[in-house]
Amino acid sequence: ELPGGEIGAAFGLQRRNESLERIPDALSIAGEGLLGAQVAPFSRSRFVNAAMAEFLLPVTSNFEINIAARNESFSTGQEDSIVKVGAVYEPTNWLGLRATWGEAFLAPTMNQLEAPRDCGLTLLDDLFSNFNAYVNSCQQGNPNLQSETSESWTLGVDLVPTDDLSITLNWSETDFSNRIVSTTTQDLMRKDWANFQLETGFTPTDANPYPTEQQIRDWIANPASDDRIIRAPTDIGFITEVVQSDSNASAMLVKALDMTVDYTYMLDNWGTLGANLSAERGSTYITDHI
Repeated sequence: ELPGGEIGAAFGLQRRNESLERIPDALSIAGEGLLGAQVAPFSRSRFVNAAMAEFLLPVTSNFEINIAARNESFSTGQEDSIVKVGAVYEPTNWLGLRATWGEAFLAPTMNQLEAPRDCGLTLLDDLFSNFNAYVNSCQQGNPNLQSETSESWTLGVDLVPTDDLSITLNWSETDFSNRIVSTTTQDLMRKDWANFQLETGFTPTDANPYPTEQQIRDWIANPASDDRIIRAPTDIGFITEVVQSDSNASAMLVKALDMTVDYTYMLDNWGTLGANLSAERGSTYITDHI
C-alpha cells in the first residue's frame, strides 16, 4: 500500500490461433485464365503466445502511475516485448496533467509472409535503359519481413474551469520503424535506381542518359542492388521479370496537436444545449521510403 492507496496488479496469459485459406477460382487454379497464370490454393495457420502484466501505483491521493508490459511470440518466428508507462497528476479539482510513453509493434500477416506466387503483366519504365514495355510482374510473400515497431509519447492537459466547460489539450509524437509497405514494379525500379546513383555517383546527361552495359552488370553483381529485378543475361537492357513483395522499407515520424472544448448550457425547462469544438494539427515526416 502506498500513500495514495493500494497497489493494483493484473497478470494474464493468452494463446491465439490464426488461420488463413485462399481458394482461387477454378480457371486460375488450372492456369486457364486471361494471362495463363496458374495460382495455387493457399492455406496457412499459426499460433501466438502472449504474457502480460499491469500495475497501478497510487503514489499520492492526486498522483498515480500506470505500468503495463506485454510479450508476444508467433510460431512464424516473430517476437516482441513492449512496455507502456503513464502518469496522471491532479493538483486541483479543475486541472489534470497526463504523460504517457509507450512502445508498440505490428507483426506481418501470414499472407504478407507466405503468399504463393501470383503473376501478371505490368508496364515498366527501366531507368537504366530505354526499355519501356510490359514485364512479368509476380507478387509473393516475403518470409524475411520483420515486425513494424513504434515508440510514442503523449502530453495532455485537462481543464475544467466550471461545471459547464471542459478543455482538453494533447500533444503526441510517434516514431515508426521498419514500416511494412507494399510496392509496385515501378517503386522497386525507382529505389534500385536511387541506390545505384548513391553508390556510383552516376548522373544522366544528354550525351549519356543511361549507364553503360558494364556499369549495369557491375551493379547487378553489387549486393546493394535489388535482385528482385531480373534481366535477361544476354541482353542486360531487357527486363524479364520483377518480383513484388511487402518490405520493411520506411521510417516515419508523426507529430500531432489536438484540442477539444465542450460546453453545456442549461435552458431551464427546455433541457440542455451542448457545443463541441475540436481542432487538430499534425505533420508526418518520412525519413526513408521505398
